[in-house]
Amino acid sequence: MAEQGVWRARQSDMATERRAAENDGDSIRCEREWGALRLCALRVMNGEKTRVNGNAAGRYFSVSFPAPALLLPEEDATLEAAICDAVRYFLPQEARRILVAGLGNRRLTADALGPLAADGVLPSALLPEALHAALSPDAPRVFVIAPDVFAQTGIESIALIGAAASLVRADALVVFDALAARDPERLLSAVELTDTGTVPGSGVKNARGALCEGTLGIPVLSIGVPTVVREEGEFLLMRAASEEGIRHLAALLARAFSRALAKEDGAASLPIFEMFERKESV
Repeated sequence: MAEQGVWRARQSDMATERRAAENDGDSIRCEREWGALRLCALRVMNGEKTRVNGNAAGRYFSVSFPAPALLLPEEDATLEAAICDAVRYFLPQEARRILVAGLGNRRLTADALGPLAADGVLPSALLPEALHAALSPDAPRVFVIAPDVFAQTGIESIALIGAAASLVRADALVVFDALAARDPERLLSAVELTDTGTVPGSGVKNARGALCEGTLGIPVLSIGVPTVVREEGEFLLMRAASEEGIRHLAALLARAFSRALAKEDGAASLPIFEMFERKESV
């Protein structure tokens, strides 16, 4: 059942939203329409080293779309293919062992996106390594973890993810997480990907440290969807009747990620490379 609760927060943790509002001259932005989707590629040149107070230097890519309930089946398929393309762009091609982490609390609708998305990713590590190599020689090995929240485990999720990454010898980490936004129209209507990692809890002023290449020693791809919106000062209000939309987008993210690993499967052919190669904002 969907909750209606109020969370305190300081600001949006969507870089493509925040940088548009701040316009500080420290980034290059490119936006395009793609059918029913709106694409935004953002490069932050000299951002802060942590996303607690700002956005780290790196690449951010957002895909905005109508609410899931308003998408036609063909538009839904295009959205999945677009996210697949974006995942392929960000994931290091040389990554052979990928750890997927679903951040959040599955007991709270607003925070359940990460664990639900991780549920939809099949860990190829279930297969013996020799069999995996025979069946999918070009696909990386995938491991999955949903570490829950500190209040339930007494262990920081960052510590659990770091230990898991070391245990499986991961050479890349993919994180699914819920985001906070300023604009109510972004609620369940955008996906943001970044190679700068994430700071769990930063959107609701409960930062627990950074999951990024600097702290883990491996590339980190963070994939998030805004599930709470800043309204009336410092408050984030969870909308009612959002559980279906969150489950839909979590499943879509899982499918898009899985497709991205199947390199022979065509996707949307987004102009993402061209957008990030822009030398000035457009």
